[in-house]
Amino acid sequence: FNGYAETLRDLGRLEDALTAYTEAQRRFPNKPVAFNGYAETLRDLGRRDEALAAYDTAIADFPHDRVALNAKASLLVERGEYAEARAMLPCEAPQTYDDWRDYHVVAMSYLREGSFAAARERLRYGAEHAPFRDVALAYRSALGMLAIRERDFQEAVQQLADAPDSN
Repeated sequence: FNGYAETLRDLGRLEDALTAYTEAQRRFPNKPVAFNGYAETLRDLGRRDEALAAYDTAIADFPHDRVALNAKASLLVERGEYAEARAMLPCEAPQTYDDWRDYHVVAMSYLREGSFAAARERLRYGAEHAPFRDVALAYRSALGMLAIRERDFQEAVQQLADAPDSN
């Protein structure tokens, strides 16, 4: 059911995906994937308040699953609730894959907030030290976004051009 729901979501059939995720939650209440997918689909629909409530449900039901926590924090960043997002993800010494993803959300909260020095410090650290290729690439791409925000277009081109070759 989760695969079916994800396929519907990918096809843009978001209301149908919600129905499929609801059925997956009913059939497999001990699996966080359906709860996270449901929240993400609400987010895709622009129903952000409902998505936050769905993330809260997923976090309460699956406290060790970091996907909902990270996604909720990302949504709070989108809404401009930077301090709240950072309070959810207090990681300062990332070690695991999830830690590195959380640290990236924190860095992005500083970037969106306009606290460029704090963003740069975290993004550079992640680009240089994240041991996971996809996460390191996200940090490099974000460094390019930071350079654009600071109107340093030459640096932006360099960061974005180098991103595919990052480790």
